[in-house]
Amino acid sequence: MPWDIRKRDSEYLVVSQTTGEVVGKHKSRDKAERQLRALYANYRPAATPGAMAHGGRMMLDDTYTPRPITDVFVDGRRVPVRQLKKGGKVMEKKPPLGTGERFAQLKAKLAGRKGVTDPAALAAYIGRKKYGKKRFQELAAKGRKRKTG
Repeated sequence: MPWDIRKRDSEYLVVSQTTGEVVGKHKSRDKAERQLRALYANYRPAATPGAMAHGGRMMLDDTYTPRPITDVFVDGRRVPVRQLKKGGKVMEKKPPLGTGERFAQLKAKLAGRKGVTDPAALAAYIGRKKYGKKRFQELAAKGRKRKTG
């Protein structure tokens, strides 16, 4: 059951070539292509009815049984769906807690924003909100120990 992308008005439709059924509607071609890649990655065509296998036994019929999408292919490599962000970008693994790398990354990200005068203070505020005062202080102390020792 191959699929195509067709544009109708301002939408991109993912359409079955055999039945003409609309499988998905998207605002951008990129999102439609992501769905198309996922469909093809998980599609296993069955033999047509009446096809014979070795020994004269019947092969599978032409029914399509979907399975849950767990992996997709992005830039030629297999990626679990849970690691995809919006726009099809792959999330990289985060550095471990207590190393100070996450804090440094957040600080650098905040430094590039307009209106942020003290990115370190803002990153500390965000960390305290996320982890709580006690846990954040433990992580900060752990990071300081790694930095000095």
